[in-house]
Amino acid sequence: MFKSLNRDEQFVKVKARLRKHNSQFSETFNNAFRNVSNLRQRAIFAHGQITEGRSFYLFPTDGYQYVYNSRVQDSSSLITVQESLQDPNVFTELLQHNYTNENLIEGIQSGAELLFHNIPFCYAVDTRSVDSYEELLSVVS
Repeated sequence: MFKSLNRDEQFVKVKARLRKHNSQFSETFNNAFRNVSNLRQRAIFAHGQITEGRSFYLFPTDGYQYVYNSRVQDSSSLITVQESLQDPNVFTELLQHNYTNENLIEGIQSGAELLFHNIPFCYAVDTRSVDSYEELLSVVS
């Protein structure tokens, strides 16, 4: 899993911060996942593939939970879908039926945007600081 960060460090502790800007899209998105408080504002966003910018390997801490849609690489691209639908309940139902919290490996392999929640932070290691993911795993295991 990867996260794009604008950091100079090789090892970073990434906090899940509350984003105070709450758009109509965020409210509708959150309504689809009522069992998670402020999902869109509190989630740590990651991807199954390297993204633009400086990429970091992401390591969530114990107790993490996640949701993803294997066909969505950037959930902000759904804003136009929401705007085209006149009824916010229809969009909420679409999100509920198309996002899953099962089979993280499938989410990673699909290159989907992954939303990690239920954790205060995670760790990230700059991809340029190691030759490969396997090398990194051999160091930490």
